[in-house]
Amino acid sequence: MMGGAKLNSHQNSVYENGDAEGMRHLDNSVDDDGGESMEVEEKDKFPDMHMPLKKSMQKSFKLMDKELKLHATIDSFCSGTTAVTLIMRGKDLLIGNFGDSRAVLATRDSSKALMAVQLTVDLKPNLPREAAMIQKFKGRVFALKDEQEVTRV
Repeated sequence: MMGGAKLNSHQNSVYENGDAEGMRHLDNSVDDDGGESMEVEEKDKFPDMHMPLKKSMQKSFKLMDKELKLHATIDSFCSGTTAVTLIMRGKDLLIGNFGDSRAVLATRDSSKALMAVQLTVDLKPNLPREAAMIQKFKGRVFALKDEQEVTRV
């Protein structure tokens, strides 16, 4: 997460139900006043027993963001924290995805061959959903003339 930036609906993703086939995705966000918000229909899918873990993940990343601001030698505008936090509780797998990080689960298919299941969604500005979110929060998505293949924010 970039220093001073607010969490947005695509920076903090939480998944539940460890069965990769039935994994459900919940996006949540933090309002301008720092209050947590989540779409009403999504709240019903997220068990209350997981809420303390979710809040703990959010608090940890906010704390790291504040710590970065305390170091004068670190430009927190151009640097920050990215990580994926995974917590297994029974058959539920909770994933906190902040920034540009990726989680992949190794599992076996019906023939016992190893296969990879991507658990997180890339937060690349060249992806339409991510570009729309950036623009929604008054950001810009662009490429330099001499580097058209590199999308920047």
